Amino acid sequence: AITILAGKDVVTLPPARLFLPADWTYLITGGASGFGLEEVARLFAARGAQHIVLVSRSGPKSAEDRQTIRMLEQSGISLHLEHANVADETSVSALVNLWQHFPPLASVLHSTGVIDDALAHETTQARFWSVFAPKALGAWHLHQVTQHMQLDFFTMVSCCSSVLVWARSA
Repeated sequence: AITILAGKDVVTLPPARLFLPADWTYLITGGASGFGLEEVARLFAARGAQHIVLVSRSGPKSAEDRQTIRMLEQSGISLHLEHANVADETSVSALVNLWQHFPPLASVLHSTGVIDDALAHETTQARFWSVFAPKALGAWHLHQVTQHMQLDFFTMVSCCSSVLVWARSA
């Protein structure tokens, strides 16, 4: 146990470098394009990950996405693209069977997102759920299927689009 005296600050330093063991699997939702692919998958590969599962409803969205996937595969990364809707509990449960064909799951980075910009008075319940379900229900379903696992991290990526839309309309 660590006891910290009241009024005292504990100064810590961030790790000098993220290191991901090669003998584990890393799952990225929203991983076939955008932030999940260009930032996260590339970073994971650069930091040692050798087994990456990219989960996406629609797959790569552009020629650049497909090129990035090819580049990662050509660099020796075991990359698997899985089409699944994480807002659907059955689809997420089916992912567990997929993981049995890979090294143990080390982490989940949930970066799924749907963009449907609208001002508050233009938002309908259907529009709300189309954006909310993949992010919130997807996080819940992923939590449910991984809660018994010893993950290194389970990270949920949000966004600031609501702030940007508000600032743009102000």
